[in-house]
Formats: sequence, C-alpha cells, structure tokens
Amino acid sequence: MSSCTRLLGSLVLGLAATALQAQEINFGVIATDSASTQRERWEPFFADMAKKTGLTIKSFYAPDYAGVIEAMRFNKVQVAWMGNKAAMEAVDRSSGEVFAQVMYADGTFGYHGLLVAHKASPYNNVDDVLAKQVDVATNNTEDLTKLESSKPELASQVKVLWKSPLIPSDPFVWRKDLDPAVKAKLKTFVLGYAKTDPAEKAILKNIYSYGGFRESSNDQLIP
Repeated sequence: MSSCTRLLGSLVLGLAATALQAQEINFGVIATDSASTQRERWEPFFADMAKKTGLTIKSFYAPDYAGVIEAMRFNKVQVAWMGNKAAMEAVDRSSGEVFAQVMYADGTFGYHGLLVAHKASPYNNVDDVLAKQVDVATNNTEDLTKLESSKPELASQVKVLWKSPLIPSDPFVWRKDLDPAVKAKLKTFVLGYAKTDPAEKAILKNIYSYGGFRESSNDQLIP
C-alpha cells in the first residue's frame, strides 16, 4: 500500500470518526433533587429524543447550575435545561443560546414568586409585614403546586401574602456553535413533543408537570 493510499485512508477514517462524534449530544440537567430522582424523570424523555432524532443523547446531571454552565463553556455539554438566571450566565459566558421554553401541563409558560406564611398568622398581605420581624417565607407557585399534590395537609396550612408578576418558565439552551443540522433535529423533536401522544404527555407530566414546549430566544431572559 502506498503512503498516499494510507494517508487517504487515515483521512477518511478521521472524517468518519468526527462525523460520529458530532452526532453525540451531552444534555445537561440541574439536579434540583437527587441525581437518581432526576434520572427517573428525564431519561424517558432522552430515550425518545435519541430514537426520534437519530442522535446519541448522553445525560449529564450536575449538582448545581455552575456545573452545567461550566460544562457548556468547555463544550462538555451542548444542550441543557436550566433556570432563567443560569441561562443568562450561559449566554454571557458559555456561548449559550435559548431555543425553547417549557410549557406546564395547564398551558401556562411561567410561575410566580410567593411570600407565604402560616394560615394562623395575623398578616394577610405584604403591607402588613413591611418593616416588621415576622415569620414569613419566600416560595413559588411551582413548589406550592408540588406540595399541594404530594402533601396537601401541609399545603393547607399555608397562605399567600404576595404574588410576583409572571416569571418565564425554564428554557432549553444550546451552544450557538452546534451543527445547524443537529440544531434542526433537536428543535423539531422538542417543539413537536407531547402534542398528541398520551405516552409523551405522561413523560413530561412526570417532569415537574410539564406539558410541552414552544420556540423561544434569548429575549425571554430580558427582565
């Protein structure tokens, strides 16, 4: 075999390996609960993503937002689910770009921050507690809804003193330099997921009562 033939063979193999590697996507998830719990929630979704896009999807569960942001910065993660604040950092520091937004099962695209107190508290609104030392807590409608579902007896002991304006629901973020063909596959899958299929709807409902997705951009991060 001539040196030229060997060189051409090496180039072909190298290009093939690069193409295969390009089809592998690491998807970052913040372990807001234990990593095992997050796996139970997200792996069925990733399995469908792999099956319908033809991509190899590898999940990456980080204990905090910084882990996913840094992984995206160094291209160890190409796509991620994260909150809006983390997405701002990913856009600024990690070549991130918002491409989709979560929809809840009730059709809404956001949640509210809450100021809550025990129902026996004498305070009924935020004006009652200004400039006073009182037992109140911050929360949000996402967590309160979960509590109402899992522990209704505890949720019944809580009253809401104040509710914030709508906070946009979580985005999906990808690296801006991701292969356009891969972006197209991911976007088609995400935006079309759980439109009609009951099994897909059940998978998303198990992920924080999600119901679907809509197209989004970095504009959702503007306060």
